[in-house]
Amino acid sequence: MFAVPVIVLELLLLAVPIGQAIYFSFTRWDGIASTWIGPENYTRLFGDPTFWRVIENNLLLLASIPFAILIPLLVAYLLNEHVPGWRFFRSAYFLPTAISWVVIGMVSLRVFAGEGILNHVLSAVGLGSIHTDMLSGELSAMVAVAITFIWSVSAPTRSSSSPGWPPSTVTSTRRPAWTAPARSRHSSRSRSRC
Repeated sequence: MFAVPVIVLELLLLAVPIGQAIYFSFTRWDGIASTWIGPENYTRLFGDPTFWRVIENNLLLLASIPFAILIPLLVAYLLNEHVPGWRFFRSAYFLPTAISWVVIGMVSLRVFAGEGILNHVLSAVGLGSIHTDMLSGELSAMVAVAITFIWSVSAPTRSSSSPGWPPSTVTSTRRPAWTAPARSRHSSRSRSRC
């Protein structure tokens, strides 16, 4: 009974505009008046190769979402274990939270360009034969966008390896598993004596 006002409000704010959008998709609308044309808009849309290219691009970005979940988990684990160089990687990992999307785009442009940072790093480690220009082809550009997307959305707002957490909080999660049963047996014995 208490949910009725919320349901009515949801219907007014969501269902009515969705219904209007569906209705207007079957019309030719000039901004003032609409004329019913049936499924002609959909026929034209499904026959347009640009529409199918957009669907492919969105599916590729959708396929990158599992990586946007798994990579941050791996990085958070490595940061928590304080592997060599963890301070640098923590800074690089949290960088997207401190900068805007425009800056993220400019950084990725400098990294993935033909004479970008990625090729300089490959040359420095002896892999100069793998010269890439990820922004020159359609598929490689979408991969560059997916990598940038994963990097930009994967940085959390806080990590257990950040200096803000008290040491007792982090160390309490690292207790050996064998201490828990012993502690519970001891506490049950001390309760039975009382």
